[in-house]
Amino acid sequence: DPCEGQHYIYSSTTPAGLGIIDTKKAEEYCKKRSLSFYEVYTKIKSFVYTSSFSYKYNSMPMWAHYASNHEGICVEYEVIDHSKLYEIQYFVGKIDIGFEMEKLYEEYVHMDINENEYFDTLNKINVWLYTIKSHEWKYEQEVRVILNYNIYDKPGINISCEELGLKIKCIYIGINCSEENEKEIKLLAEQIGIPTQKMKFDPIKRSIN
Repeated sequence: DPCEGQHYIYSSTTPAGLGIIDTKKAEEYCKKRSLSFYEVYTKIKSFVYTSSFSYKYNSMPMWAHYASNHEGICVEYEVIDHSKLYEIQYFVGKIDIGFEMEKLYEEYVHMDINENEYFDTLNKINVWLYTIKSHEWKYEQEVRVILNYNIYDKPGINISCEELGLKIKCIYIGINCSEENEKEIKLLAEQIGIPTQKMKFDPIKRSIN
């Protein structure tokens, strides 16, 4: 999503709520705050670690988009730690985050905070940014793991399922998966003790299961 992390605005209600009545000053304030926040976003976005999941394992569009039209697989997870999961909020248009961001700015700029509180504030911003998406993606029924970016030193490292609060429960094999790939997937799954299930088309319900 090219608009990832950017479904927000500073509306005119924000400066009005802060006592800025003059229209021109309000517009200038919103523009300045929006640009300032965008600068923060561009600095921290490369350090945000997210994993995206869906509540549905049999969504036909999801299989088409993310598993090469049923040639791939879908991994089902058991949630061990719900505190690490964040549900995506879908909105039509942009969401006004002015007041919430003002609170975070207050914490960040005017309060004497230690390093842990500093990263906690940035993590709150990350959660705001990466749990807001356009309603056009609503069919995905997405839920995410969002990690505090200061925990890891560099991108590209392996993070265990346990650290994400997850445990692999089952591997679903696509209807159009090749025999060669299916055989290899089942072999690997057997070696690590994970059950597999071949997806199939139900001609009566006209759906995949």
